Amino acid sequence: MSYADANKTLAPASVKDVGGGVDLMGWNKNTKPPADFCPGRYCFQWVPPGGTADRSGRSYRSFEEAITRREGWVQMPQGGCACAFGLCTRLDPVAGDSDWYEPHEWALERDGLPWFYFIPSVDKVDSEFHERYLRESRDLWGEGDGSGEPSR
Repeated sequence: MSYADANKTLAPASVKDVGGGVDLMGWNKNTKPPADFCPGRYCFQWVPPGGTADRSGRSYRSFEEAITRREGWVQMPQGGCACAFGLCTRLDPVAGDSDWYEPHEWALERDGLPWFYFIPSVDKVDSEFHERYLRESRDLWGEGDGSGEPSR
């Protein structure tokens, strides 16, 4: 499912009643989203409409260096994925290189979603976060092993 298609069906533009775990964009934190869904603005790689991104392929020693060197950055009037590592399988499951989703924790927190909301399974997080992912995702979704499949 593409970001545009899923956005139309899964995340309405606004929700009047934001109680019961539903955030302002219509995501219900108690319902696990599809594993192949591109969460757009909830991904650190996503550029909002009118933003800019470094599409040069340069490597940087630090995050600070990367965001201070702005020469050659590309305007993105429509916004979109600016992942420098390759094509994300969430945007193109056939031609994509890998699932490059990286949580944009500030955006998730702002909208009342947990840090792991769009991470489909424990194998998609660093080993140091396995126990935390398992504990918090089980508490929220009731799944047994964190594999992305419901417990049987």
